[in-house]
Amino acid sequence: MAAHLPHQYRPRRHRLILALRHLPTVPAHQSARIDLTGSILLALALFGLLFGLVTGSSDGWDGLTISSVIAGVVLLVLFGWRQARADEPLLPRSLLANRGFTSGLIVGLCVFASFSGLMYVISLFFQLGLGYTPTETSLNLIPLTIGIMIGSGIANALILKLGRRLVLVGMLTTILGTGILLLFVLASGIQMIWWQNLIATSLIGVAAGICFNSVFNTALGNLKPEEAGSASGSLSAIQQIANGIGSALVTTIFIGTLASGSVTAMTTTLIVILAVAALCLLAVPLLPRAAVAIEE
Repeated sequence: MAAHLPHQYRPRRHRLILALRHLPTVPAHQSARIDLTGSILLALALFGLLFGLVTGSSDGWDGLTISSVIAGVVLLVLFGWRQARADEPLLPRSLLANRGFTSGLIVGLCVFASFSGLMYVISLFFQLGLGYTPTETSLNLIPLTIGIMIGSGIANALILKLGRRLVLVGMLTTILGTGILLLFVLASGIQMIWWQNLIATSLIGVAAGICFNSVFNTALGNLKPEEAGSASGSLSAIQQIANGIGSALVTTIFIGTLASGSVTAMTTTLIVILAVAALCLLAVPLLPRAAVAIEE
């Protein structure tokens, strides 16, 4: 049968077989229960927030989208209230009581939201402001991708040595790259040329690579082994939520100010992102000093 499987599927099947043979069996905790009420509240809260933000940013803000966001916020508050009282909360209360972990959640939410929105808005500015075709936009975003690879390599090499100081380096690089892009937009407007894009997007990419691979690893730095599973799952969920919220919010700012011109829209958006990055700096000292190793 293996001879008839496409080549790309064989390694996955082999890994599954190896996992079944060699991974230890962990007995289930019969007393463990899923907080169904909390799960439903969280699902509805995230649906309301993301539906309202995404639809509002693309189709305009009306009664439905505004009501959806408000309902999402209310349900999120109810979810927090439920978690504080449930016998089996979705997140162990010890996690939320851990200052370093909660600081990592907040910083991670802001970082991923900012970068997901910024990368999308840069693409919009290249096309709507500078008049690039989609192909030209893609080519001008290559330095950003290379920067992310370089930043990831830096994070892999230095995360254990620097810990939260690497997060600080990433945030400062974010401010530097975004600030340089803002200066170029103010100075050149829609006459920006390729080398200006190269400098700004490369720095932003390096910053993204460092932050993506250091924030959460630092947030996990002082947790107990039994908390690692819940914490990792929480951080992954926050990353996905941040990507959706960031794209919607930052795009809303850009589109909302586009009537005044693409330069004004880009300037306003970059100033907001700089403000968020500056606020994130305040939470960096609250992160654990050490970080866990980055898994390849």
